[in-house]
Amino acid sequence: MKRVLSFVLVLVLSLGLLAGCGDDSNGDTASNGNAVDDGIFSTETVKFIDANGESVYTFVRAESLSTDASAKAMEIFTDLKKTVGVNKMKNVSDVASDGTDSYEILVGKTNRPESSQALEYLKGLNNGRSRDYIIATIGKKIVVNGFSDKAIIAAVDYFVKNYMKATLEGGLKYTYTTVGDFRNVTVNGVHLGQFKIVRPEYNVSYLAQLQVDTLI
Repeated sequence: MKRVLSFVLVLVLSLGLLAGCGDDSNGDTASNGNAVDDGIFSTETVKFIDANGESVYTFVRAESLSTDASAKAMEIFTDLKKTVGVNKMKNVSDVASDGTDSYEILVGKTNRPESSQALEYLKGLNNGRSRDYIIATIGKKIVVNGFSDKAIIAAVDYFVKNYMKATLEGGLKYTYTTVGDFRNVTVNGVHLGQFKIVRPEYNVSYLAQLQVDTLI
């Protein structure tokens, strides 16, 4: 039991060290925005509207988004209608349908596999830091995702400012990664980015949830 408690203490302290690094760091882009067909990202031309002026895509937001991130995500929905001229567009949470074989804009960590695939790719660039985000086309999905609500908000901002056009040639793959004097912290030789925090799905006390948020 003491060994387990010691391991947990080391993990908590290590997470604190990791979170305290690089608060003033700047970002760098790992790509120029055009997708490369490497088996993950789609290079299919993105067309937001069909011949009738209706949206080709359904806007899908993650149910788990915070209030602030959810409100920011809605800017994609409203700007597509205003800037691109979409007459009609569906706006749903990820639990509304499975989205199989559908063109969708996925915002946040949705239950679609493409959202996870994008984050796994992003994690491979530098183990995944909280401010990192990705905008990419995977199959029939446009993924706008990041490792935190702040990252997702930044991703939405970038998407709205740079990709709100009727047609985007060559698909999308834009990544933002945080650079700075970071310390790679490991536990038993495993980078902390590989760990998951697991909590009960139900009956979690408010104090317990606060501690989970603090760890994250």
